[in-house]
Amino acid sequence: LGRVVSDHAPAADDLAELHAAIVVGGRTGVNSLLLTGIGELVTHDPSYGGPLGLVTDAAVVLDGGRVAWTGRRADAPAADAVRDVGGRAVVPG
Repeated sequence: LGRVVSDHAPAADDLAELHAAIVVGGRTGVNSLLLTGIGELVTHDPSYGGPLGLVTDAAVVLDGGRVAWTGRRADAPAADAVRDVGGRAVVPG
């Protein structure tokens, strides 16, 4: 997925839970996870405009620990679980 960037340091438990959901995927008992509340998502997809392909009010769907979908929150497909990342920026890497 990349890095979740924020001006506010999240609690260690929040980071551990998010890391487990992203990296472990299906082994957490959740096959797909919808991350919402992404303030800015860097996609590098020029169809979103500009060289960075920034999407505001974005969402990402992870399935089995892999990125399955990216885009605007309003267009997000359903997932087994939902996690709000609190307005943080998400960048690849």
